Amino acid sequence: MRKEQPIQSAAVDQPAENWYLVKIVFQIICGSGNHKPQFEEQLRLIIAASPVAATDKAKQLILAEGIPFEKVVWKFVAITDIYLFTNLMDGAELFSQITETEYGAAFIQTQELKQKALQNRQFIPYH
Repeated sequence: MRKEQPIQSAAVDQPAENWYLVKIVFQIICGSGNHKPQFEEQLRLIIAASPVAATDKAKQLILAEGIPFEKVVWKFVAITDIYLFTNLMDGAELFSQITETEYGAAFIQTQELKQKALQNRQFIPYH
């Protein structure tokens, strides 16, 4: 009797997913915004195939989560840092910092410049 060989499926090339630590910056606007500028920085773990995919996924998380406060707005400013990371919980917030400064416009400009630098460079994993 002839033994049947198991059917082998062709391997599909899929990009390997990695863990990235992504820094997200928000401006906090209370009421009409007539107050000292405040900013929150969050570090999130994101699993994705590339730094670009991690950035896109972080932006999707921002939109999906929303902020449920009536008179307070968390305005997305920038994604300024991204680090290759190890296996942990996807989307977990690891760090959050609120900054209150007299120089809100300068703070936003610095964050936007960091984001542009991140978008324009080759992604080198930090170890």
